[in-house]
Amino acid sequence: MVTPEHVKQNLIAHMDEHSVAHQLYSSIKSVEVNHQWVEVTLTHDDPVFLHAIADVHASIFLDNDAEPDYPYGTGAYHWEYRSKDHWSLVKNAQYFAVHGVLKRADFWHVTTSNKTSVGHLFEFEHIDDIANKADRSYSTMGTKALCFSHRLDFNTRLALSTFTKQVLNKHYTNDRELTSTILPNRKIRELESNDALNMGDIPTKLKVHVQNQEPIQLLWIELVNAGISIEYVETVAEADIWVNNFLFGADVLLDHYYWLMLSESASNMITPFKQRQWITEFQQTRASKSAFLNDIEDRYLEEKRLVPLWVKSVAFKSHDSLRGTDVDSLGMMNLCNIWFDKREKAN
Repeated sequence: MVTPEHVKQNLIAHMDEHSVAHQLYSSIKSVEVNHQWVEVTLTHDDPVFLHAIADVHASIFLDNDAEPDYPYGTGAYHWEYRSKDHWSLVKNAQYFAVHGVLKRADFWHVTTSNKTSVGHLFEFEHIDDIANKADRSYSTMGTKALCFSHRLDFNTRLALSTFTKQVLNKHYTNDRELTSTILPNRKIRELESNDALNMGDIPTKLKVHVQNQEPIQLLWIELVNAGISIEYVETVAEADIWVNNFLFGADVLLDHYYWLMLSESASNMITPFKQRQWITEFQQTRASKSAFLNDIEDRYLEEKRLVPLWVKSVAFKSHDSLRGTDVDSLGMMNLCNIWFDKREKAN
């Protein structure tokens, strides 16, 4: 049962420094239960906190004694069965709002094709290649970007940025939707340029995070051909360069804030001092919060801390009998909104 005390415990757990994005809850001064209400007192006006508690990833969960790492959801559906390649969700009898039509939904992971399928009714896959979009519907998830460690000086970042853009224009213009921002569809003034490439500013050895580096293999090949040695490392903290997927869901402001201020990539692209400075500026600004975040992203670009590469999308198709398959930008489909229509289509 979801009690006020349980909600309080969940909020306090989010504040723990070992919790993901615990900084979003740093403005909490106290959490108290008042009958059926949970009263939260903040140390200062913090609009991001309201975005955080409204986000699906900050939902209140019930503990699952059988599998502590997979708690039961408290929404319209919750876990029934889960294995590596097959899992199912069923209606939550204790849910207090409007239920969906479906009583149960099964999911399968088809590992050989890297697709996730719900029987024969709905399937989707993450794609980067423009050619893969032809026969399916698709939604923009976000962008893929190349990130540079704050340990690299400006001239090194400038040279790497210029080199990367030359590689993009040489190899990726035909099969990728190249972009100049991490927030999809954001219009910005052209920041560059005719930046001259000075290969002497690039170190003779670069450490690259091994995760997610495959999609831009031609960059590493071009660097090696230019006499740069590449060493692959296991963590972002060790790396000089890494590739990150900047994904955006329904709450764009919250995601933009997380990626620019709190994420692992942000913590390694900017110094701890600058990170604290920008968070303080965000809290104190009287300007639009989204406009301020756009300005912060522009600073990342102007200071050559990252290079946006291309747009990431999710492609999907569904059986004719399935209705209400509204897919958000992260490839999520709300089970409450779908239903079956087995009527034959008119010719």
